[in-house]
Amino acid sequence: MCEGIKNFSYYGIPVRDPVRIDRNEALRRLGVEVDARKKIVGVAGGSLGSGPLSEMLRRTAELCPGCEFVFLSSKQKHDDGNAHFIPSQWDMNPFYSACDVLVCRAGGSTLAEVLKWKIPAVVIPWPGAMDNHQEKNAAEFVKLAKNSCMFSEGDSPEKLAGAINKLCCQ
Repeated sequence: MCEGIKNFSYYGIPVRDPVRIDRNEALRRLGVEVDARKKIVGVAGGSLGSGPLSEMLRRTAELCPGCEFVFLSSKQKHDDGNAHFIPSQWDMNPFYSACDVLVCRAGGSTLAEVLKWKIPAVVIPWPGAMDNHQEKNAAEFVKLAKNSCMFSEGDSPEKLAGAINKLCCQ
C-alpha cells in the first residue's frame, strides 16, 4: 500500500520458503514440553515483544484450557499453566510448524510469512504504529487470509478467547 505515491513499482516482501517440520520435532527444537495432540496457539508480539499483548493473552490462555499457548518473548524460557514462554527465535520454521493458530501484530513481514505458511491468525495491530499502518496491514491481510480475523488491543480476553477457540475448531 503506497498511499499518496503516484508512481511506484511493487516487488513484494521477500519471504523464505516454509520448511515444515514434524510437530514433535518442532516442539523439541523450541524446548517446549506440551501435548502435541492439543491445539497450539503461537503468540508473536513483534520484534520488540509486547507487554500489553502478552498480558492480555496470558489471561486469554486461562480461558482456553484445551489449547497450549507458546509465546515468543525476550524472557527466559518458563511455563505458567498452559502458557509457555520461549526466547525469540531466529529460525521460525519450528515455531510456525508447531502452530495451529497464530496471534500476532500486523507488521508487513510477519503477515507475509503467515500468508505463506497459511496459518489461521488473529491479528492485533499495534496502536502506536506510525500513520496507523498496522491497522491498514491487518485489514488487507484479513481480506487475503482464510480463517483469520483482526482484533483491537482493547478487546476483552473473553472475546479474544472466543475467536481463538473458533479458529482452533475449524
